Amino acid sequence: MESKFEIDCVNGQQGLKALRNFRQGETILTLPPYTQLGPDKYSLQVGPETHVKCIGSFAGAINHSCVPNAAVKDWRIVAWSCIKAGDPITIDYKRTEQKLAAPFDCQCGHQLCLGRVE
Repeated sequence: MESKFEIDCVNGQQGLKALRNFRQGETILTLPPYTQLGPDKYSLQVGPETHVKCIGSFAGAINHSCVPNAAVKDWRIVAWSCIKAGDPITIDYKRTEQKLAAPFDCQCGHQLCLGRVE
């Protein structure tokens, strides 16, 4: 089976990196089936009161970007735009979480960066 991604050092921190190209709308990975009631630093919100436990999975290594190339859709991470092999796979935490468990200063470096993500 072809590897689609790997955990790597991306922009100075651990992150998920594409090992092949992904087309816009293509599923990158399916989220783990484990849920919890509230958010934590490694969860993703998939419903009003439902958070997926992502620690220990590839989904837990996906970093934030204010201009992401992936998104959460129906318990999946999908390519929001075309992703090339070698690119970091990123999502916008503000689009998935009603309230972040661990607000932070963004360092995505994009000209549209929000600065503080909370």
